[in-house]
Amino acid sequence: MTTEEHEPITKGPMDTSDEKGIAEAAGATGQPPAELSPEEELDALREALAQAEAQAAEARDRLLRAAADFDNTKKRIAREQAEAIRYGNESILREILSVADNLGFALSHAGQGGGDSPGGLVQGVDLTYKHLLDTLARFGVTPVESLGKPFDPACQQAMSQITAADAPENTVVQEIQKGYKYNDRLLRPALVIVSKRPSLSPETGETPESTGREISGDGEQVNG
Repeated sequence: MTTEEHEPITKGPMDTSDEKGIAEAAGATGQPPAELSPEEELDALREALAQAEAQAAEARDRLLRAAADFDNTKKRIAREQAEAIRYGNESILREILSVADNLGFALSHAGQGGGDSPGGLVQGVDLTYKHLLDTLARFGVTPVESLGKPFDPACQQAMSQITAADAPENTVVQEIQKGYKYNDRLLRPALVIVSKRPSLSPETGETPESTGREISGDGEQVNG
């Protein structure tokens, strides 16, 4: 039997591709990269600072533009509000002009001798007055109904009291100036005269109306 002889395996120089593979494998294992030189670190910091300054300048520019837009919007709103306040009554004034025209026509017709009696002028003015009330009503202005109704201090102002035997006490018996409401708000109160209970005679305890006699200022009875 013959004995086979094996030659020993010898390792030659490492191939370049093998060295590259080993280096990549070492990087995959998380080994730290080579440290930067001080000059390289300074350049990296300068680049990072330049990027941060550029971002800050861009943000500041956006902020300035937003502030300018806000200021322009605020000025525009203020201008529109001022115009709305200044010309807010334009529509109602335009309607009132037509009422003034009708009143002018009525006066002109009366001045030219139109009609056979003053009744025509009265009728024209009455129509103009109704037109004015209709125009005010379209804008939410309505009169306060007072005459013959109980006195209401919320929308009426009593100027005086008079004795009225034919009206309940504290009832509006005369309207000096008509009151008006603007929607649900009182525009001006009505100036009214309110009834009061007749005073009793100091002698008989009856009202002057029931006895047919007046009571003078000193309490004496005056025959009618």
